[in-house]
Order: sequence, then C-alpha cells, then structure tokens
Amino acid sequence: MTDDRLSSLLNWSTFSGAVMAGAGALSLAQWLAIGGFLLALAGFGVNLWHKIQMVRLRKRELRLQEQQAAH
Repeated sequence: MTDDRLSSLLNWSTFSGAVMAGAGALSLAQWLAIGGFLLALAGFGVNLWHKIQMVRLRKRELRLQEQQAAH
C-alpha cells in the first residue's frame, strides 16, 4: 500500500515538475503570443456563433413572412 502511494506521489511530482519546466522555458513574449492566439480563436468562435444565429433568425423571419402572406 505504501509503495502505491509513493509511486503515485512520485508520478504526480514528476508530471508537475515537467509542466513547470515547460512553462518556465517560454519567455513573456511567447506567453503573450500564445494568449493573443487563444484570444483570436475565441473571438472567431464568438463571431461564427453570432453569424450562425443571425442566419437562423433571418430564416425564421422569412418563414413567418411567407406564412403570413399565405393567409
């Protein structure tokens, strides 16, 4: 039981050390570039979602106009 806990702790500390080393390897400019890229992707996603919603809304409006014209 103790060996399993020790092994788990060592695996976790190895993983966290690797993450910290990877994060420390990047400069501030590189982190800002990554953040800017992620922000641009988020903006693209929001704009795409908005356009899709606007197209759906316009289709719904046209359907309602056609139904009202038919009556």
